[in-house]
Amino acid sequence: MILKILPMTRRAILVATIFLITGYTHAQEQLGIRTSNYGGVNALTLNPAAGLTSPFRWDVNLVEFGQFFDNNYLFIENFRLLDVLNLPSKGALRPELERKDLPTPPDRFVVDFYRSTGADFTFRGDVFTQVLGPSLMLKLGDATTVGFYTRVRGSVSTRRLPGILGYYEFTQELYDSSFTVQAFKLSGMAWSELGLNYARTGETDNGQISIGGTLKWLQGYEAGFGSMEQPMRFREIPGGRLLGEQGSTQHFFTIPSLNGWEWQPKRKGSGLAVDLGLVYTISEAEDTYRWRFGFSLLDVGAVHFTKQAERHRVVVTDSTSLFFREFEQFKNVEQLDSIARLFSRQTMKDPYASLQGRSFSIWLPAAFSAQADFAVTPSFFLNASLVQGIPFTKNMLRRSSVAALTPRFENRWLEAALPITLLNWQRVRTGLAARLAFFWFGTEDLGSVFGRSDFDSTDFYFAIKVNPFQFNSKKEEKQRSGWKGHRQPKTKSVGRSKVRCPNF
Repeated sequence: MILKILPMTRRAILVATIFLITGYTHAQEQLGIRTSNYGGVNALTLNPAAGLTSPFRWDVNLVEFGQFFDNNYLFIENFRLLDVLNLPSKGALRPELERKDLPTPPDRFVVDFYRSTGADFTFRGDVFTQVLGPSLMLKLGDATTVGFYTRVRGSVSTRRLPGILGYYEFTQELYDSSFTVQAFKLSGMAWSELGLNYARTGETDNGQISIGGTLKWLQGYEAGFGSMEQPMRFREIPGGRLLGEQGSTQHFFTIPSLNGWEWQPKRKGSGLAVDLGLVYTISEAEDTYRWRFGFSLLDVGAVHFTKQAERHRVVVTDSTSLFFREFEQFKNVEQLDSIARLFSRQTMKDPYASLQGRSFSIWLPAAFSAQADFAVTPSFFLNASLVQGIPFTKNMLRRSSVAALTPRFENRWLEAALPITLLNWQRVRTGLAARLAFFWFGTEDLGSVFGRSDFDSTDFYFAIKVNPFQFNSKKEEKQRSGWKGHRQPKTKSVGRSKVRCPNF
């Protein structure tokens, strides 16, 4: 959409960055539904042992959709998420309006760009979409749960994109001058998962401990990875040329399955991944808890692409020239292979010199997560959660780091939570999650949904679920009936009488 209003002479440089933050491709972490006692099968994606704490014998997810993006490269002026319902079909660039001394068009949305604030400033961007499809969690007795889920995910991310590649910096400040681009990476992938879950629980002296795991079969549809491996010095000169000195880059990609603007997904790779989790519950009364702690390792695995896939490495040993105008012949991303050939010819004097193979692997956005849940009253809880990305290899998707404190009220039919999150250790946000029976809606960025401002990030999700209208046993009713301030001694029946004796 925004690409259509960019000047053609700059598309070759800005295309990767703009795609990064406007593409249709982790919702953040959807903590409102993931940390709830009523999260059921949806909670397994944060901790695969969480199903054993559910009050239900079974839980079904029909559909869940989540969308998240965050960046500091560009923004839409005076905009909020609700305005998408009345979004004009055309946009305008603020720099172009100022250059032509034009007023803000009343029938268009206006896009502007952030400026670099110093020599060490870097841009970032994250886009994440996921759809959780038909999924089931089932309890087998009191000590075992099994389940499966289906999920489609798309992610694009970059960190430390040099500030010198900002729109204003590159288009206005670098003309006929030298500049250095520091090393950076960007990556993206669209894939689906079929997850098979198993978890077991056992008694401890003061509660329970549960261990679970999810094995995921992955199918990859699209992927891309690019990196500048070391700082490289450039000089932009008149005539649409960019002179570069010694350096090297890597780029992997699949040729997109597009028909115009319509995406027609085709499987181009496969792989395996695993989630592992542990939940430790400290009971204060029979079948209730006062504290619950969880730890999990998420998304450890990769997709190996073997169809319509290319792996390139460009090594520049001497000064070389890039001619922007030669790239203007390419009008869409289906021509990525042709773009790579031209790039190789301009930098290495041979259109096939950079090609290293026709397969590559992209690792999932691995993370460590810790959760702590405190039952303040029978219906009011306080949750603290941490999700920290683990960048253990270069060709992987990056996960946003989230630290959150979430007070919530919940009962069988109603729930409300107010997550306060620190995103990537930089931005504090306030969200809202609500449940009415089987319907969920939530956001971890409430201001972007309802408040107009410079729109550079948002987050929202919704879900439709089905689970028992009533609990299946008196034990389950008691489990959600309330919290007692001290642990009660376990008792047992004697014969058919109603006299109950302490069990020492």
